[in-house]
Amino acid sequence: RGYTKGSLMEDQYFHANMEGALANGLRVGVYFFSQAITPEEAREEARFLLEKIAGYDVTLPVCYDWEALHGMNARTEGMSGSAITDCAIAFTDVIRSAGYKPAVYFYRDLGYHFYELDRLKNMEFWAAALGDAPDFYYQHPMWQYSCTAQVPGVATDCDLDLYFIYPEKTPEME
Repeated sequence: RGYTKGSLMEDQYFHANMEGALANGLRVGVYFFSQAITPEEAREEARFLLEKIAGYDVTLPVCYDWEALHGMNARTEGMSGSAITDCAIAFTDVIRSAGYKPAVYFYRDLGYHFYELDRLKNMEFWAAALGDAPDFYYQHPMWQYSCTAQVPGVATDCDLDLYFIYPEKTPEME
């Protein structure tokens, strides 16, 4: 969603990235960069994303990514933690009801100081805590540890993330 006018927009590389990842045998999840200011806008974003991922084998979480944009005439300027949390819950409720596993992405400061994490207790967190070891206090199976990585074939800095997946119990493990 645009940060000044609030228009919904599709990432121009979305389909190519999804198709390329799936063609190479990767499990995929998605995120929506939200600038919702009301729960209804967050639900609209979730429905928009669900339309985009229809037909793709999305097996990892579908994430809500709300980020503060300071000094950019952002329509989200000054939102309270309660309002941000309300939007996250609205988005993830729609995603869950569609049969996907929802998650909430945030950088450490937003998680600690704005989100009402106790209201998101049934949610997976994807924490951006740049560094050598995950140090966000709350359990978070997804961890962004870099935003300046160089990846062959990509001209700009890239984020690097880990998703800590516990293996399902197999007969060999018993």
